[in-house]
Amino acid sequence: MKEKNNISNENVEILNGVEEIKESFEEELEELVNKNMGKKLKRVSKRACSNNLLELLTTETKDTLKIIMDNLNISYKSSDKKEVLINNINENYKNSIINLSKCMNLECYDVMEILCKNNGILLMEELDEKMDTVVFMEQLGIIYTALKDNELYACIPSQIKEILSEIDKSKLVYNSEIIKLFKGMLYYYGVLTIEDFMDRLPQDVEIELSLDELDMLLVMEEISTEEYIYIDGLGINSLMDNEEQLEANVNNSEKLTDYKKLTKHEILKACGKEYIGDRKNYKELEKFIKEFYTITEDNFDEMLISTYQSYQRLGQNDLIKDMIEKFPVPQYIQDEFTIVMNEVCKRIPVWSLGGYTLAENNTYVRSDKEVKVGRNEPCPCGSGKKYKKCCGKNA
Repeated sequence: MKEKNNISNENVEILNGVEEIKESFEEELEELVNKNMGKKLKRVSKRACSNNLLELLTTETKDTLKIIMDNLNISYKSSDKKEVLINNINENYKNSIINLSKCMNLECYDVMEILCKNNGILLMEELDEKMDTVVFMEQLGIIYTALKDNELYACIPSQIKEILSEIDKSKLVYNSEIIKLFKGMLYYYGVLTIEDFMDRLPQDVEIELSLDELDMLLVMEEISTEEYIYIDGLGINSLMDNEEQLEANVNNSEKLTDYKKLTKHEILKACGKEYIGDRKNYKELEKFIKEFYTITEDNFDEMLISTYQSYQRLGQNDLIKDMIEKFPVPQYIQDEFTIVMNEVCKRIPVWSLGGYTLAENNTYVRSDKEVKVGRNEPCPCGSGKKYKKCCGKNA
């Protein structure tokens, strides 16, 4: 029997490429969050559970009130006193939320609906699975945290119940699909401007939002879920793990003139959080790893994400070389490992190739001399399938 090597938590992240500057930033961010949380808890402890907007706003600081007003597009003067800010929010609240709802996702609606069904006040722990959305909705002045009997509660103003009946839920479902399409494209392209997103949509998809409305929708989704990065109209795959790689991909995307055309089904299939492709793409690697190493399912999943990240950053040859060195892979199985990894790499869409896989890039798409392949002939990518059922599906 072959002796298996142990893969521990320490070495499972093979080539995660996380820079020291990122670790330093995360430490500073954690310190800042803890500091702000202390201030927030002081305000929360003074707030009674209520559905009265004026009462809920009273415990907020002027700075927080201005953040809410900025997010709700309510104007104010820098010299305005706290009472003026509160009254201004109260007067414009309903119309501002209705306007904002045009760019909301379905998750925000669901949270509001849950709270309304519970008379606008609910134990915060009941919303644990939606906490990212809850925190985001606090910044919008929709949810307010209160303390009662040493328990945290989520409260919404009574106006929300009135507003909810006026919101067209079908439009939020539509918004959520747009977001899924954007996230799915980021799996293939790595980076994507809002204009390129519109240009590359499949013919059977129409978006009725203006660019400004689409921009607001993508901003709100990024803040509420953190499933991708969105800066000044540029979407970035959340698995892109350093600034150097980002700069290289942005520069490359500006030069590329040929991108893989995607179907709606392909895009929606790729919209999941930290999606790295169909699990079957990694079947040979999974078989190899579990034959020669001892590894938990969680660690194997982390390893796949790390492998995907490193492949996008390093390319096929350098990825395999680094994995052999850092895994480590013993000499007697290195050839087998290389064959396995070559097969895996052929099936992953490459950001620098405009979403094409290596198999597609090396056969019928990107060579100077086009390769003619009959639809019923074996696919040149080596999958064993007919061309029409493999790389020729979208040709």
